[in-house]
Amino acid sequence: MADFRVGTLATVLILALCAISSAGCSLLRVQAFVESNTSWSGFFEGRSVDGTGNMTIDLGIRGQTKCVTAQKSTRSGFLTVSIDGGEKKTTFADFGVVSVCSN
Repeated sequence: MADFRVGTLATVLILALCAISSAGCSLLRVQAFVESNTSWSGFFEGRSVDGTGNMTIDLGIRGQTKCVTAQKSTRSGFLTVSIDGGEKKTTFADFGVVSVCSN
């Protein structure tokens, strides 16, 4: 029970910092980074996103594992996806698919 209270207290303190400083709020957000030289589509935390080239996608508040699956819409080119600078997954395959989850 004490561990729960400490975690809850830490969350409340971080949220209070967000109210004071917008920079503090960015620490609570998780982002996916897409690098590509072609068109692609994917599921980013349950949302369907279509794009061409590079894009940064907000995945919401930290606290749970976040997962992304994306697919190239073409035969040529590459697609790389990472979450918050973690492991990058890349495909060069025709209509290739990559999946990655946060730690």
